[in-house]
Amino acid sequence: MEPNYKKILVRMPNWLGDIVMATPVLTLLRQYCPSAHITVMCKDSFAPLFSQDDRIDSIMPFTKPKSLFSQEAKEIYAKIKQEAYDLGILLTNSFSSAWYFYKGNVKKRLGYLSFDRWLLLNSPIKMTADLQQVHQVKKYIKLLEKLGIEKAHAYPSLKLDSEYCKKATEPFLSHLQEEEYLIGIHPGASYGSAKCWPPEYFSALCDKLIQSNIGHVIFLGTGEQNDLITEITEKLPKKSYTNLCGETNISQLVAIINQLNVFVTNDSGPMHVASALHTPLVALFGSTDPSKTGPYNGGQIIYKAVECSPCFRRTCPIDFRCMKQISPHEVFFQILNLQKTNEKCLDRL
Repeated sequence: MEPNYKKILVRMPNWLGDIVMATPVLTLLRQYCPSAHITVMCKDSFAPLFSQDDRIDSIMPFTKPKSLFSQEAKEIYAKIKQEAYDLGILLTNSFSSAWYFYKGNVKKRLGYLSFDRWLLLNSPIKMTADLQQVHQVKKYIKLLEKLGIEKAHAYPSLKLDSEYCKKATEPFLSHLQEEEYLIGIHPGASYGSAKCWPPEYFSALCDKLIQSNIGHVIFLGTGEQNDLITEITEKLPKKSYTNLCGETNISQLVAIINQLNVFVTNDSGPMHVASALHTPLVALFGSTDPSKTGPYNGGQIIYKAVECSPCFRRTCPIDFRCMKQISPHEVFFQILNLQKTNEKCLDRL
């Protein structure tokens, strides 16, 4: 029986990786509430991720206000109130996101109890110790049990139009040969350096890839990572790589990841994008736990479970042994294995 909700507002997380891990909620809502009008509320920078998503009916982008009582904040919950939502699902744990739903008169406000939100939620779920140990994807899906959607499961996914991808990537990849093997490298992570493989290791890996003539290296990330790319590529031939850090918007980044033959990355938002798109993936883990935030749709995870890991620190206070035990040689051979696997799959077609 379909849950009786006509208008649903889903507040998506604030980070790229978390947004991707939360997409199963959209899949299940559409499956169990096929006639409902589903709106995604997200930061305006992430709105393009949903422009082609047939699981939703509308997008409510917003810019984070300076305070809960600013004019910008009042405009947000006035807009929510105007739409008269009978169900709001909070995939964030912040007080502010619950405050907007409360002030926007969303009838049923569903979310995890945290940050003193108990007065703002009328359909709360307690974050138990057992729930803290499961993968983030399962935590998001768990919220739906309050709606009678039990024992349901779905995988992270992003909706992309193939023609759009072609147009979006053309300005960045048109200088390469069509059959070129594309190796994406994402050497940064927004959380902190403890999640990042050392730059000299990335440099050694790229040198191996170039010397072996395997393919063309494409660096992806934000403009803030250009100094890191300069350090990594200092001794590499200019024609052997393309640096797209800071050059793409979110839609173009996703489209490029979709075109890659293999993607090497730290635990990051783009890692989850690659996993959701089934792009062959090598994910490097150090300070974080792959059982909780690893690529949910599959990928080759390299993780050295040293005695102090996962520590979840932003910077390493000691010798960074978790990441330094991952050798460029090991990552290189993971890429070779993925290349051979892909070739075998193509041969069967």
